[in-house]
Amino acid sequence: MSKKKLSKAEKLMNQESLADLQAKVDNEVAHWVGAPAELTKSRNYIYTAEGAYEVQVRPFAEFTSKLTEVPGGMHRQIQEGIQFKAGRLPFSFLIRARNWFRLAFNTKQTEALYIVMFDLQTNEYIEYIPRQYTGGTHAEEIDSRERPSGTVLVAHIHSHPNFTGRFSGIDNNDDIKCSDAAIFGVLGHVNRDWPEMEWRISAGKRYVPISDIMDIFTSPLDLTEPVADIPREWLERIVEKPVEEDSVKSWANHSYHGYGPRNYRCPWESDNDFF
Repeated sequence: MSKKKLSKAEKLMNQESLADLQAKVDNEVAHWVGAPAELTKSRNYIYTAEGAYEVQVRPFAEFTSKLTEVPGGMHRQIQEGIQFKAGRLPFSFLIRARNWFRLAFNTKQTEALYIVMFDLQTNEYIEYIPRQYTGGTHAEEIDSRERPSGTVLVAHIHSHPNFTGRFSGIDNNDDIKCSDAAIFGVLGHVNRDWPEMEWRISAGKRYVPISDIMDIFTSPLDLTEPVADIPREWLERIVEKPVEEDSVKSWANHSYHGYGPRNYRCPWESDNDFF
């Protein structure tokens, strides 16, 4: 049976019904962040650190139940992950990160850092190779205040040159101290044709794994010209870290894949935030 076509009058009545329904919802339903001093509507949705609750108010009592979803709350589905506003990162950046990690390891036998920033003036992603303390089992940005002005952090990527491309326990302990939302990546066995890698995003000191790199980078099919060689001047950004008493003491507490300590600062924290 074909669906009856609505007349203009019927459509108008439906629109008025929707408007009446919305007015009823506005009149009876309230959404709160944290418990309010007074519940002003008959149906209340309250968001707390423990979750979302519905509280229905009657003249004689308040009825509270914990929710898994909130009717009338969000009008679009929300999923964990990353949704770019300025487009995904160029795939060439991933290739250049790998090539930079190869150069650093084959030349100096060290891990290395590769950072992507977002230029607020041009709305473009830019590479940034910070001055960095590195070694066979660690890499840290020396001073985040040296980053280009007018930029914000997008991605912080480091290498595990000759072992697994997985976040270590030390990576987890280091990165959880950083509250900024950003992309984190680790590339392992960098001299293989295609390195092992692991990706995640940070959001509110929580980490969400990203299993598909195409959620972060554009397609390799988008490459229209050869990827530029890595400037050897980048090697000058690698600095040998002075041996300090604190770093010697840290061997007992901060093992890294069994290779030793990793004294690390969140890439955007101040000089006083070393542990």
